[in-house]
Amino acid sequence: MTIYAPATVPSIQYGYTTPYAALPKPPPRTILYDQVYNDDHVGIKCYLRNLLKRNKLSSMPSGFPFHWDCYETSRISHKSYEFREQFCFADQRARIQQATFVYSAPDPHARLGQRMMSWRIYLPARESAMYRDAPKTVSVAHVEVDSMVMETSFGIDLTTNPRIVLEALALSIELGLLVTIQVASYKTPKRYPSKRNIYYEPGDILFLATDCTGRSEVAYVFES
Repeated sequence: MTIYAPATVPSIQYGYTTPYAALPKPPPRTILYDQVYNDDHVGIKCYLRNLLKRNKLSSMPSGFPFHWDCYETSRISHKSYEFREQFCFADQRARIQQATFVYSAPDPHARLGQRMMSWRIYLPARESAMYRDAPKTVSVAHVEVDSMVMETSFGIDLTTNPRIVLEALALSIELGLLVTIQVASYKTPKRYPSKRNIYYEPGDILFLATDCTGRSEVAYVFES
């Protein structure tokens, strides 16, 4: 396999509307608009974010952000997979919660620059007994990485350091936006604005936040 310098990987362009957008809003009459439901999700997301930041997921598979092939135990698999994390969220009604982590492998038929590796986190949504169209799960985090990075030295870092994707997922929960992981180059400042007080150099690992209109900015610099 040929290894290229990270800076030679083409930056992902968001001149079009990103495929990630806010979930469709359910009818206002459903329980999804109930204040208790909204408060529950805020608290659960904060708790889950802290688990991610502290690398405290109890069900995280070996090899995360990928996983070991169950048939070839000495090999990391880059195929799609999912796992469920259960945790006790201690509010006034301490109870077991479950988050579903889903990794989607890139589409091999997609155009170059759009073959994205994707990680999402879903939480169960309360269903209204009266309305069947309420969603059963809610996406609370979405992280993407261009699959071309696997041909660079950064691909090794991504494979061996789970904190990169864990912190990106935590940031996605915090901002409520798509987060794309990218290696900085000298062209990055010309392509993406940055949040205030964010400084970086070529070669640094960046987290780009993209809203549903396709606008991106550098939101965080990963510190190894």
